[in-house]
Amino acid sequence: MAAAALKRGTYFLGHMLRETGQALERMGARSMGQFYCAEPLDRHRQIMNLLFKSPIVSSNGVFLAPCASLVGSVSVGSGSSVWYGATIRGDDAPVLIGEETNIQDGVAVFAKNMDRKYQNVPIPTIIGDRVTIGHGAVVNNAVLENDCLIGMGAVIGVGSKICSNSIVAAGSVVPTFATVPSGELWAGVPAVFKKKLSEAEIKSIKTRAGDYKKLAKKHLDDIRRTPEQIRAETLGESRMAYDEELKAALREHRPEAST
Repeated sequence: MAAAALKRGTYFLGHMLRETGQALERMGARSMGQFYCAEPLDRHRQIMNLLFKSPIVSSNGVFLAPCASLVGSVSVGSGSSVWYGATIRGDDAPVLIGEETNIQDGVAVFAKNMDRKYQNVPIPTIIGDRVTIGHGAVVNNAVLENDCLIGMGAVIGVGSKICSNSIVAAGSVVPTFATVPSGELWAGVPAVFKKKLSEAEIKSIKTRAGDYKKLAKKHLDDIRRTPEQIRAETLGESRMAYDEELKAALREHRPEAST
């Protein structure tokens, strides 16, 4: 009983200190008046204006990870997800993201003015529906049509176009203003045509997007929990049930770790 009471008291103290700190942060920001926006990037700010450009995020089932960043002219459609550490920045042109698309951890997406080589033309970045962009990929002022897959660490060059039902392999670099036709796999540095995709491979692109939509819902439901729900799960029967489930899994798969 004493241990449970101590644990409960520690939890409430921590919760109170966090809320007090956030209140002081807001008070300090307000006291800075018009200059508070000039301070460095705040870790709590997922959505940031750039001059008069403000991100627009659908209210219908979008998961935006706590440490993801949307800056400037960015639009995210319903059912899409922007994962941990991803940055989407619409500087001089918009970044338009469709529905049920997943921008995975560490991805960087830009839409900015090009240098003189490209006549300073602002090229928008347009990402369609059910697109999967793998961890650590970079998309520069490009068009990604519906139902395509960009592998982990790939780089999509300026002005390039990835057509629907196509795959860019992990680590590939798609050259500037290149076009990846529909139904093809491109790979390499620079990326070149490798093969035509089978029907099963094309179907797997949609399956991957659907899997990430389901996973994003789990994360979204978790961050929407109220303090009361978190408190109940931490101190109550839900946590005990989870511990028992974890122990059962360890006994089945790693007997040596459960002893």
